[in-house]
Amino acid sequence: PPPDAPADPEAVAAIREADQVVLGPGSLYTSVLAACVVRELSEALAGRAGGTVLVCNLRPQEPETAGMDAADLLRAVLDHGVRVHAALVDAAAPDGERRAVEALAATAGVELAVAPVGLEDRAAHDPVALGEALHALAPARPGP
Repeated sequence: PPPDAPADPEAVAAIREADQVVLGPGSLYTSVLAACVVRELSEALAGRAGGTVLVCNLRPQEPETAGMDAADLLRAVLDHGVRVHAALVDAAAPDGERRAVEALAATAGVELAVAPVGLEDRAAHDPVALGEALHALAPARPGP
């Protein structure tokens, strides 16, 4: 988007008021980052005290993220100035990929959550398992 692209005021308010903001899964550059680099949306994300979760893709999206793993995805998001509080990685990710994203998350101050969120063939996220993992990462709501 152009550097001065306007943000929908309702989107800005939703980010500020949400208990949790979920980034991804999806096309890294054409969906996730395209929205996050809009100045007002970026500022709203940066102003959050917590609850911004990056859901790492299960596999590269050819050709956009060819050769990229979960650590590369997290690095790209952080390098674009997007503040992330937690990264969620599928438990079936290869050990090397999990170690790499764990090291990056620790260095960047990002909580790492590993959960079985992919379907058995890892062709897509399991919506129920993903919902449960995101629920577990959601900040506790104050009581009435």
